[in-house]
Amino acid sequence: MYIKYPNIKTEKRNSAKIRGYFGNKFIDSIKLHNHLGDKFLYSYPVIQYKVLKDIPLIVGIENGIPVLHNAIMNTQQIVIGNCTYSCDDIDIKLETRELGISNKMNKYIFLSPWVCLNQDNYNKYRKLNDKDKKAFLNKILIGNILSMCKGLGINIDKEIVVDTNVREVSSNFKNNKMISFYGEFYTNFNIPNYFGLGKSVSRGFGMVKQIREVE
Repeated sequence: MYIKYPNIKTEKRNSAKIRGYFGNKFIDSIKLHNHLGDKFLYSYPVIQYKVLKDIPLIVGIENGIPVLHNAIMNTQQIVIGNCTYSCDDIDIKLETRELGISNKMNKYIFLSPWVCLNQDNYNKYRKLNDKDKKAFLNKILIGNILSMCKGLGINIDKEIVVDTNVREVSSNFKNNKMISFYGEFYTNFNIPNYFGLGKSVSRGFGMVKQIREVE
């Protein structure tokens, strides 16, 4: 399920504030905020908050769809920072998308920064030459895809192949500056548009879109 609010214009960085608004409003719905009490649940989020071309986009996946639908039907306004927006105009789209091994290589781009390095592997990454950095990031992205599948209960019995072509950018992640990546990648895997890969995908990071398919 893809939810858009076409009358709301906001900055990409405010995806976290949109998530915070729904999470606080529906505090008992864990899937909306991925917290159990004070603890964060480290599983692939089935509700993800994004901003695409200045418009809020919320993605509901599988069992997150009824939770998201209930939330938006019971929300008349959204508060983002110091601004309050009416929810009179909502675009709702339901789609069935394939997620799994593909018989051809698909090309994707990152529409938002791919955050994939923690403190440990960042130090390893910095010591590598360009060729080894690419191989290192390929391996991490494969791990991200496998983690997504595990969180969604999908078993993968074939090898995932990835080829990244990304560039480093500086991003704000939880109020800290860190290295993330923009660019493209090829993989023999079908990923639905606007799904997130890597860290903090519920806040809009690592959002992907398929560009074209190649043999």
